[in-house]
Amino acid sequence: VIKNRSPFRPTAPVMMIETAKKYYKLKDALIESYGSMTATCDCIENSEAFKFPVTHIDGTARLQIADQGSFIFSLLSFFNEMSKRFSKTQASLYSLHEDTIPMR
Repeated sequence: VIKNRSPFRPTAPVMMIETAKKYYKLKDALIESYGSMTATCDCIENSEAFKFPVTHIDGTARLQIADQGSFIFSLLSFFNEMSKRFSKTQASLYSLHEDTIPMR
């Protein structure tokens, strides 16, 4: 037990604000609170967020939005760039031959 708290520690999504706006209904008055995970927000209706393991059973999530210039923001930016490059590479490899087996 850490600091006399429950041994159950749920996870929370950390993302850039642009990504958060795609999946969650953000409230302008709470933008600063999302940086420190002190507020929850609702998932956007019919979004993929309902399938995320960090979404609460009531359709909310306790977000952490990374501040621009922070280490986590830089890390997320790096991963975003790498995933774009991987997608382009995968598509290029797939188009080399008609009988190529798609990567999963």
